[in-house]
Amino acid sequence: MRIMVFGSEEFESGFLRAGDSCGHSVLFTSGSLSAETAAAACPDAVILMVPSPAALLQDFLVELYEACAGRPRLLLFEQKDGRCFFVESMEQDGTLRFFFCQAVGQERAVHLTYPEQSWRLRFPQAFENQQRREATKMMLYGVTSAEFNHSREQYGLHLNESDFYLFMWELDKTALVDYAVNKSIHYFLHALRLEDLARVLEENHGGEIVFTDISFAYILINAPDTGSTRRQQADHISQVLAKAAGRRSAHCFISDLLHSPEEICRGHQDFKWSCAYRFFCREAIAISNDYIKSHQRWFSRDEIRQTIETIQHYLCFDIGNKELPVLIRHLYLKIVKPSMSYNLYYLVSESILQSLKDELAVKLLMETIDSPWLMLITQLGTIEESCSRVVECVNTLAKQQVKTHNISNTTVHKVLRYIEEHYAQPLSVAGIAKDFNVSVSYLSQCFKNETGVGIKRYLTMCRMQRAKKLLLSTDDSVGAIAMAVGYDDFRQFSKMFKLFTGVTPVQCRKGMMEKSSVSLRETHFFP
Repeated sequence: MRIMVFGSEEFESGFLRAGDSCGHSVLFTSGSLSAETAAAACPDAVILMVPSPAALLQDFLVELYEACAGRPRLLLFEQKDGRCFFVESMEQDGTLRFFFCQAVGQERAVHLTYPEQSWRLRFPQAFENQQRREATKMMLYGVTSAEFNHSREQYGLHLNESDFYLFMWELDKTALVDYAVNKSIHYFLHALRLEDLARVLEENHGGEIVFTDISFAYILINAPDTGSTRRQQADHISQVLAKAAGRRSAHCFISDLLHSPEEICRGHQDFKWSCAYRFFCREAIAISNDYIKSHQRWFSRDEIRQTIETIQHYLCFDIGNKELPVLIRHLYLKIVKPSMSYNLYYLVSESILQSLKDELAVKLLMETIDSPWLMLITQLGTIEESCSRVVECVNTLAKQQVKTHNISNTTVHKVLRYIEEHYAQPLSVAGIAKDFNVSVSYLSQCFKNETGVGIKRYLTMCRMQRAKKLLLSTDDSVGAIAMAVGYDDFRQFSKMFKLFTGVTPVQCRKGMMEKSSVSLRETHFFP
């Protein structure tokens, strides 16, 4: 097994020696965590020593999964009080665990398993009093001053009687896609992160982690002393907490000043409202009402309309123009992003999609068109990601259009036109070859060489694109549309449609219809 180890120099000799005795190839580095370095080694397993703050490790794992084609086994360890506490990916043979114990010493290694006794050994506060947990949790949903003070005294909460900020962090769902395999690792990272957050509170003005789960935490922070710099101090604390929570894979929010315990629930409600803005605020350390108000911008209808119309013109008549990607980036990042308006985002996305769909309805790479279509009706992580995918798609379509116009084989040209005119009829490669008086092998080879796709796939793409148009522009039943595009079997049609578009025919119609009601007036005035 090929094992990549990130750790301090004191462990290097032990890991190299264990590699020799166990027959593993070990690459050890005492430098900073680097996903590129790990990916370049193509390891079967990665062993990581926990850095400070532990959130750096969470961010590293996200980058590692993006950089590695396959997902290596993971083992995380921490040196504390002369012991090496470790967790690992779920595996059957125990090979990685045995190797680690050989490297650090069997007597020092402590395998943590949530929620068994070994976990309590490392995190004695992990299983706090259930009543305390419920009492602090209820603060988010509404308590009186009397109830708040009773809980504060009964459980020794490090909270003032009034004046708080509610800080929240939420782990990006993509960071938990491997939960089934790495659940122990996620619990370990979560426990370490909570320790880091508690340390920040202790070093500043105090507070309590009032409610937490593996993917989020709500923290009440005592407001700094009154004065003109109170908000600046709160922003500083939120930045430190955000660093401890993780910047790449976590979203952080901080409420306005909450003057009394009764207002804590208002901060919780504001959090739910402000969550939507993280799509536009990737660079924000912690999103707040003040941040949104100071960064949100408005634009005239004429400016928006003129930019969209120029893009539509290029998409329809000059998709290869070098100005088109520049205009798309300007529209998404200089207009939609600062507007922080989902309505405007959907309007812009549908305008681009409509232009692509009308002009390139039955071109060769219809799955390339379907990709932005799925992208535009599905909320992505950030608007920057959305913009990049649109530009990438347009560039691909521009190249493909040039390739289509440069098809030199006359027979392939005729077959393309024939398929576009007769896609609703029962067609087969053998039947098409017979109609054009050529062999099946010759036609298949020429078609694939000229277009880059096979005849059957191209035929299916034509049918799916036409079906998508009918779903979005007519009230015909799904069964009738299936018949209209050449499918006698409704189930087979639905299966192929889901395969090529990622959604069912019903979801396609419903998703686009819900967003088609957005008007330019709504788009401009309502974020």
